[in-house]
Amino acid sequence: MTPSPFRAAWSDIREGMGMFDLWWTVSYNQIRHRYRRSIIGPFWLTLNMLVLAVTLGLLYGALFKQDLRTHMPFVVVGFLCWSFLSLSVADACNTFIASANVIKNTNIPLSVFMFQDVGRNVLVFAHNATVLVVLYAVWPENLSWGILEFVPAFALILLNTAWIGLLLGMACARYRDIPQAVTSILQMVVFLTPVFWPPEALGERRFVLDFNPFYHALTILRDPLLGRTPPVQSWAVMLALAVGGWLVTLVLFARYRRRIAFAL
Repeated sequence: MTPSPFRAAWSDIREGMGMFDLWWTVSYNQIRHRYRRSIIGPFWLTLNMLVLAVTLGLLYGALFKQDLRTHMPFVVVGFLCWSFLSLSVADACNTFIASANVIKNTNIPLSVFMFQDVGRNVLVFAHNATVLVVLYAVWPENLSWGILEFVPAFALILLNTAWIGLLLGMACARYRDIPQAVTSILQMVVFLTPVFWPPEALGERRFVLDFNPFYHALTILRDPLLGRTPPVQSWAVMLALAVGGWLVTLVLFARYRRRIAFAL
């Protein structure tokens, strides 16, 4: 008896999650291969990120007349978290496209490629997060027990990046213009999200941030790392996005899962 499309889609995700050793090893080897024969390896990304964050922190701090003792940690942590968020969305566009040959010639669960992207981005974030050691050494007042809130916040963000990986992966496999559109949108959104500038700079127009999901994602990640408590509203928005996003993605994945290989 052929299982229903929804049950088959859910089984694909469950089996893909169970193949942890496979997709985690592939994620690790992809990073190793990218920086083969490099002395400091993927920490080039960390160094570039730190230099850019400090430069923009000084620039925006001067523009908005901010105290660098509070503004610099805000920018560095913000750019660290934004790099993870934007990379997760950008990589989602190539979830299936980058593995087209494997998908066409094997019968492993398609969700494996989504988990592979998630795993790789977690590893990149982990070595980029070494900048926090420097930050807390220079500004120890930002380190508190509130940092523990980062754990559930990061888990919630991963839950969101997972459905985004499947959804954008399916869409981009069929419509190849979407990756370019997503890249353009991310380049615009970074300036509309308080990564380098404080939300207070908007004054009475700060309410517009309530409609920016990247702001809420950035807030629940950044605030704990700065010793702050994220607002309940941001938690609620990201939880609602996780539930709603997964419901929509499961329906579409059930309907179009079998067509992905033909679209590649």
